[in-house]
Amino acid sequence: MFILGPPREGLSRRKRGQGTSPPAPPPRGEEGKLRWGARRLRVEERRNQLEVKPIGIVHNAVAGGRYTGWDEVVSEIRLAPELEEAAEGLEEFSHLIVIFWLDRAHAPDAAKIHPKDQPDLPLVGYLATRSPNRPNPLGLTVVRLLERRGNVLVVQGLDAYDGTPVLDVKPYMPAPDEGIRVPAWVGRLTGQERSGKR
Repeated sequence: MFILGPPREGLSRRKRGQGTSPPAPPPRGEEGKLRWGARRLRVEERRNQLEVKPIGIVHNAVAGGRYTGWDEVVSEIRLAPELEEAAEGLEEFSHLIVIFWLDRAHAPDAAKIHPKDQPDLPLVGYLATRSPNRPNPLGLTVVRLLERRGNVLVVQGLDAYDGTPVLDVKPYMPAPDEGIRVPAWVGRLTGQERSGKR
């Protein structure tokens, strides 16, 4: 279980017994329970904390380090056995959205970074990049679903290391074409990744 909470300063104050007045309760009460199929997600709105429970684990041949060629990586997402029934119907989709926890990432070292640590690219805020090092290290990738075997999803293109916790999977449903604007450096970076460069 992961707990997303307030900054370290807020946590340290609580440990010292300061700032213990309870927050105003949310409209539907301080605690809520939501059952979705066989999965139970417990959400607690206490001191701006949110608890999330992994629903599966990634298994592949990539143990760590910088890696290129994620598009070709085949992974198994092994969902909790009780979610097998909840996964029925996913096999009818060609692609899935996978939300996962970047458990080997760390807090950002600075507010601005060079994308992919490439000094020839502009210095931008880390929120404007795909860096895994963020306040809440969530990963989100659209992958190709190759096969579903019960509670096991075989996917291609998931840029997550072996052992990465998975928080959710959703079917990918393409929207009508819309105009999308990106900075010029994104095109340069995309071209490098397609050619196998970093």
